[in-house]
Amino acid sequence: MRFYDIDNALDEAITTAEKPVKLKIEIELDGHFQSVFEQDIIEANFYSIKETAGGVTSRGEIVIDNSCNFFSTCGGTGTGLKVKVSFSIGEGLTYFNRFLFYVDDKGI
Repeated sequence: MRFYDIDNALDEAITTAEKPVKLKIEIELDGHFQSVFEQDIIEANFYSIKETAGGVTSRGEIVIDNSCNFFSTCGGTGTGLKVKVSFSIGEGLTYFNRFLFYVDDKGI
């Protein structure tokens, strides 16, 4: 079973695995999504687990450089904020939205 479809160029890039994965992270601030600069993404780990009752749950941890305090001063604090994570492989290829996470008391 496929959970999502991707375009042919992206599928080919994934299969050949010759290009690095590009990551786009967007955080909901004041009702709109603000992209995190690629150079500010320090670490990102994602995994999915199969639930015993069926289905799949995805988990992740993202570490970003917030040294300018942008995400703390623009309404970006508090639980429940949405964080979108998208992937692409190679320049000019489309991003596909893979995860939608929510901020909790431990962060993202």
